[in-house]
Amino acid sequence: AGPPLGVDRDARFPVQRALLGSGDVLVLFTDGLVEDRSQPIKARLEQLAERSAACRGLPLAAAIDHLVALPGDRS
Repeated sequence: AGPPLGVDRDARFPVQRALLGSGDVLVLFTDGLVEDRSQPIKARLEQLAERSAACRGLPLAAAIDHLVALPGDRS
């Protein structure tokens, strides 16, 4: 938790490390991908997690297309 990245140049964030294996998927996203006025944020995060898991083994361009095609209105 903390301020959005880039807002406070003096902000400090905890360091996290993870070992990723071959074929693992790491998804970094902004709130604009999951915010939808017609669905709770928790449901949207679950959809993103499911879609992320389905990206395993896909070429990068195909994975991106799959992730940004989350259903719903993100306006």
